[in-house]
Amino acid sequence: MTLRTTILLIALLAPTSGRGNPLVDVTSHGAIGDGNTLNTKAIQAAIDQCAAQGGGTVVVPPGTFLTGTVELKSNITLSLGPGAVLRGSGRIEDYPPIPFRHNELGQVRSLLWSIGQADLRITGSGVIDLNDPAFIDFSQYRSDPGMASDVALDDAQRLETVASHAAPRPTQPFFFRQCQRVRIDGVTFRNAPCWTITLAMCRDVKLSHLTIDNNLRTPNCDGIHCCACRDVLITDSVISAGDDCIALTSITDWEEVCENIVVANCILTSRSAAIRIGHEASKVRNVAVSNIIVKDTNRGVAIFAGDKGWVENVRIDNALIQTRLVAGGWWGKGEPLVVCARGSGRIEGIAMTNVRAESENSILVVGQEKNIRDVELRDWSLKLKYGRNRPIFKPLYELSPAPNIPAPDPRHHIPWLYAADIQGLRAANVRCVRTEGEPSFSIEPVTIRGEDLDLE
Repeated sequence: MTLRTTILLIALLAPTSGRGNPLVDVTSHGAIGDGNTLNTKAIQAAIDQCAAQGGGTVVVPPGTFLTGTVELKSNITLSLGPGAVLRGSGRIEDYPPIPFRHNELGQVRSLLWSIGQADLRITGSGVIDLNDPAFIDFSQYRSDPGMASDVALDDAQRLETVASHAAPRPTQPFFFRQCQRVRIDGVTFRNAPCWTITLAMCRDVKLSHLTIDNNLRTPNCDGIHCCACRDVLITDSVISAGDDCIALTSITDWEEVCENIVVANCILTSRSAAIRIGHEASKVRNVAVSNIIVKDTNRGVAIFAGDKGWVENVRIDNALIQTRLVAGGWWGKGEPLVVCARGSGRIEGIAMTNVRAESENSILVVGQEKNIRDVELRDWSLKLKYGRNRPIFKPLYELSPAPNIPAPDPRHHIPWLYAADIQGLRAANVRCVRTEGEPSFSIEPVTIRGEDLDLE
């Protein structure tokens, strides 16, 4: 057999990605999966090789591959098979700024980023470890201005508080902007030092069968944050995050709309909100959420609008929610649902139905000059608890980033619903009970300032 024939035979037998493009193993460019060697250049070279050939699959084989910032390009699949671990470097120097500045978090530093690309995929059963111990000081904790000044936290309470971060840190570990047809399936993400997966102005996104397992004390470590995105499916995933598990906002692009979002079949644990819809001037519409389990979480669902922001047409159906008041400076204080609009913001067309909840605080629906309209709560079973952390907090309704407002003394009175300055709130078939053995507080709705409230 001649050398020419041998080379041709090897080329014909070489595996392909199934899309007519090659598979490129990162080890073919010198990557070493020993957990110590920095492989940024090798992984980027594998991506660049696929991109130069019109696309393909970059394979991360079994092993632990340390890396800094890499750019994902069009028509590329990043595949992490069983035993593959992509670990973020613990040195901020390995995360040079990418060409985008975030409205809230400043200059973006990422592990994996892509701007203006299409047909991006991250698949497989492997793990992406974002190495938060290198950037977060878990020995420190923050107090909460809402805490009573004369209480000391015990060891269990300190372990619930917000940890401190050493600046700078990778602020958007996975950042996709103005990308189309993004698919992430099957992968486990863990230990994010800040937002885990950020999608900004992306279109046609499907995120499925993900596990996101972040330290619950890490500040700002949202699980999935969609900013001004359209046509998004988030399904069949398990997410634990110190900050919101799933957030739908316009933070990166205040004038753009986040719309046409479906969230289904997810299990969520958070120290902020399991699901956040809207924030400040964000514009969000057409959101459907179904079949969710919220457990050991500080707040179930948060729907917010500030000046120039709005949220409209949201349907949440079939939810099991267990929330509690968590020690520390988190947004939220154990509520199953908060709907809040301030200033020129508005919220309308909200329905949350078929809910079974166990919570340590009230449902809150708080507007300003009746800027919340058409809210429906139907078929709720709500069990209210007092909670072991209740004595360390002042009696306030926590509405951050809106101003907090005074609440009744919870030793005597925890309303199942606190509603103010709204137009058109209907609560039908809502059953509320107090947990046996709890302090003897009363349960009843509180309404003020003549809002339009219809209770059945």
